[in-house]
Amino acid sequence: MPTLKEIGARITAVTAIKMTTEAMKMIAQAKVTKAEQRLKEVRAFSENIESVFQTVAAPRSEESTEALKTQVLGMGTDQGLCGSINSGLARHTQNLVDADYTEKDDVEIFAFGNRYISSVGARLPITAGISGYQKALTFRENLMLCDELLTTIPDERRILFNRMVSMASYVVDEIKLPNRASLDNIEEGVYEVEGVNEVLEDFYDFHFAVAMWRVLSEVETSELSSRSMAMTNSTTAATDMEGELKLIYSKLRQDMITTEIIEISVGATQTLKNKQTN
Repeated sequence: MPTLKEIGARITAVTAIKMTTEAMKMIAQAKVTKAEQRLKEVRAFSENIESVFQTVAAPRSEESTEALKTQVLGMGTDQGLCGSINSGLARHTQNLVDADYTEKDDVEIFAFGNRYISSVGARLPITAGISGYQKALTFRENLMLCDELLTTIPDERRILFNRMVSMASYVVDEIKLPNRASLDNIEEGVYEVEGVNEVLEDFYDFHFAVAMWRVLSEVETSELSSRSMAMTNSTTAATDMEGELKLIYSKLRQDMITTEIIEISVGATQTLKNKQTN
């Protein structure tokens, strides 16, 4: 059975853990409030651009027997302590590839975030891994990232990410984007565009950049929300453990005190009897 000193040391350690997780929870909650407000604005702007893009540049639905070369962009996180946000995205990526593509060579997986890279890399071969992309990310840096991604020319792009539903939940979502080449076969839309190819290609690039910025905002908000919930659960567990250890400490201390009192009482009684006998 552990001694009072060992239990006391354990209580000190658990208390320190509780203070750390509580501080991390408060930081995440403060950040997620700002991120959620920014996400609302980004969502509204992105949905408007998506609506215009579908109206102006809706490609014809032509059936093709050729296998599509697909670029899958999996947007994970660089940091941990945010629940199963990365492992869940990795499982979704594997299920998508297994269900939709018979030949793995038809898929290029670009994994973003150290945690997601390690999760999906253990399941599927990845084309490239991009880490540290969340550090001080701005829209300008997002444009530079999109420029690099647009240098490759797949038949379609599929962006996988965690979409925030509420402060306590998020789901894996997907955005599909056709290739620039599909703009050559667009249907006649509501608007008449002069210089169709050049204008629509520029609009495609802008649409892609806005979609990526929305995805990055979704990932950041989901990560902070998940971390806040994880730290809340950790703080609750540490508080419960601290209470149980203190109860054990008090019982053990009371048992020791009771034992000492009994021993003293027995010793005093025996001494008194010895004196009376003498």
